[in-house]
Amino acid sequence: MNTIQTNKLFNKISFCIIRFIAYFLITLLFFLISYIVYNSLFFTSKKQTLFLDETKHFLPFTLKNKIIKIAFIINKSIKAEEITTQDIYNIYNNKISHWGSISDQSIDIVPIASSQSNLASTVVLQTFTKDNKFNNRYIKLVESNEKIIETVNKTTGAIGYLTKEELEKLDFKKFSEIKSLKIKSMSILVGKKTLQKSENEIINILSLNQIKKLLIEKTNWNNLISKNIKLNIIKYSDYDQNAIKTVEEHEGTIAVVPWHSFYKSDAPFLKLYYMKKDMPLNLNFILSTPRNSGKYGGISYLIFNTFYVILLTAIISISIGIGTGIMLAEYTSNKIFYKTVSMSVDILSSIPAIIFGLFGLIFFVPIFGMGILSGAITSSLMILPMIIKTTEEALKSIPKSYKYASVALGANKTETIIKILLPASSPGILTGIVLAIGRALGETAVLLFTMGTNLGLASSLNEPSRSLTVHLLLLFQEGYLDKGFATASILIIMILLINLTSKFLINKLYRIK
Repeated sequence: MNTIQTNKLFNKISFCIIRFIAYFLITLLFFLISYIVYNSLFFTSKKQTLFLDETKHFLPFTLKNKIIKIAFIINKSIKAEEITTQDIYNIYNNKISHWGSISDQSIDIVPIASSQSNLASTVVLQTFTKDNKFNNRYIKLVESNEKIIETVNKTTGAIGYLTKEELEKLDFKKFSEIKSLKIKSMSILVGKKTLQKSENEIINILSLNQIKKLLIEKTNWNNLISKNIKLNIIKYSDYDQNAIKTVEEHEGTIAVVPWHSFYKSDAPFLKLYYMKKDMPLNLNFILSTPRNSGKYGGISYLIFNTFYVILLTAIISISIGIGTGIMLAEYTSNKIFYKTVSMSVDILSSIPAIIFGLFGLIFFVPIFGMGILSGAITSSLMILPMIIKTTEEALKSIPKSYKYASVALGANKTETIIKILLPASSPGILTGIVLAIGRALGETAVLLFTMGTNLGLASSLNEPSRSLTVHLLLLFQEGYLDKGFATASILIIMILLINLTSKFLINKLYRIK
């Protein structure tokens, strides 16, 4: 094999290796993006509950030897179709203040109750309030049950109660913003003896589907907890101390009880888990505001905050970067000065983002405060080297004949740069700007140190706020994976839109050129 054949073989092998690496990276990137987007649209999570799936429209109560059936109504602004009695208790005791944990909406809960002494109010007071009284600090009191209907109908996020008779008489055409909730109320009591597998092992939680199967088939416990003991099921419609005593003393016995009748006692409620399929990335997620560190609600404020900081970063970095690039390409005759500035730019481009973040925290935050302005200035410093270098190289790539022709026509240097060189090099400059903005959009450390983590909408340049990248980091740290994947998908969409728009503009500029 001669030298020419050897070189050809070497070139062929090199080309194959490069092509393999390129295809591998493209496939890896496609897989990563697909995985993120898939989980933002089809996310399965493990949820915990104390309640069986059985629902009812009315809760029966015995009061003064009379059976009273209570329904709960909400304003249609809330997307929930069902609610647990534990949720109702938490609402009327101010343990939850918004609908996030129930319908994933960042809408404040407005509990409505009647100040009038009637059967419905007495039942709700005795069952769902801690001190048997409605606290008007967080519960809106109205004169009667008729007023409850009117208030729920016109109040976003409102919830109220009615008797069965009042709900059946309700004119849903007149009160079109009201809907009735299905209620989950039944829980399981199981004693420690039943769940004790060995001296050192006790089962704390079981699958909801397994328990449902156990209740339907009424088999023994062997398939569920590997104990060959007989199953005994007892049911209670109201509080009975014997229920607790029975399940504690008799191995294999479970009691199906209404949670609201037993929660004030030391009843051994069985924790259940189930797998819930959800679509985190939806219109509500994009348009609603975040609550509880992003666990509930959406990212509407964060999209605006990110847009503000990127816009301000672009204004600062583009004006300084293009100006510096023009200076290095056209106005620097002193070689020592050029090399010094060029070396400084190269060094800046290799500094990690976290160092820029610390620099911004030390120098800009004390002056401008933690907020969008400090974040934008620090981000601008980070992406300046990329804009400067691409501008310089784009200008240097223009044939000198362009300059000579411009001078020959009587244009001065400034006119030549503005009217000839910048338009001719605009595709290259725009490419550098897009890459730089993409980096600024994807960085977390810089904005974490300089913007803060406040979930609110930034009303001024000096107000702490949170960007999408910082939000994404904190979501995964807190374990809110569904919201994390949805936020990551929004970031990918934003970056793709920026790149596609810039590609369209670059192609158009090339055609004009």
